[in-house]
Amino acid sequence: WKPFFVINMAIGMVVMMAAGAPAEVVLIIGAVVFCLAGIVPLADNDVANSVFGGMANSAVISVALLFPVAKALGNTGVPERAITQALGHPRSVKVGIARLTVTAAVLSAILNNTPTVAMMVPVVVAWASRLGFPMEVLGMPMAFASQMGGSLTLIGSPTNLVAQNSFVALGCSYSFFQLTVPGLVVAVFGVAFSALVAPKLLTPRAHDGGPTDTQMDNLALQFADDEGLFLDMNVYSVGFKVERRGAMDGITLGAIALKRLPGVTAVVAICRDGQRLEPMDEEVLAADDELRLHATAEGVVAV
Repeated sequence: WKPFFVINMAIGMVVMMAAGAPAEVVLIIGAVVFCLAGIVPLADNDVANSVFGGMANSAVISVALLFPVAKALGNTGVPERAITQALGHPRSVKVGIARLTVTAAVLSAILNNTPTVAMMVPVVVAWASRLGFPMEVLGMPMAFASQMGGSLTLIGSPTNLVAQNSFVALGCSYSFFQLTVPGLVVAVFGVAFSALVAPKLLTPRAHDGGPTDTQMDNLALQFADDEGLFLDMNVYSVGFKVERRGAMDGITLGAIALKRLPGVTAVVAICRDGQRLEPMDEEVLAADDELRLHATAEGVVAV
């Protein structure tokens, strides 16, 4: 009866996760049920065979500890700014994919690919929106690059750590950089393949029709009032400050490409120390600068 019980339980767990239940809660519930049913022992002389063997695995603990480290680094603002600088301002999707995959691979080799992707996703989404690149074309190359980068070092991937534990149990082990040479060959070919082929294979989803950039520009000119609310056309005048040591501190206005964000119709002014400056592309933004712009509700969310 045990095989049938496991199969039915597995199907039920998949259904629960598909319905929106947190995966970690479902898995813990499944482990408890299997333990109560006597399928997995609660305790054993060999800890690896007990129900808590996975949680006690050093590889799992190592990866779990990397998440607060990555979060602490993210709170400093340094990774966000470094990633933004590394991604740059490419003019084509191919160059953008090449920059993205190289950045993801290098960071994954240093920090471990799982927290690296979690840290990069919001930065990449904002970067793609500014440049007008479809995220559908960027997401999969970034995921593959993180896997290839994680194969460069021992700590780069949870799989490497689990394999190392298995080898140690057999009396073998491999060094920190032992995988670097073969992994680097795979990573180089993978980055090249992603940059050349991904834009052709990954087609962006068709978006619902809406006002074009030209139409929105005309609306912004027609209702050119840089204060208050555009009640008739649902266009707002909004402002936000540049965060100190943030991704836009020290970057030119043209480089961040706010106008390319969906729903942003016009950049009206830069307010600095009580003075109103013209929003020139070559103007370098500084901490505490206030940007005033026109945007729809979608544009406000994007900003």
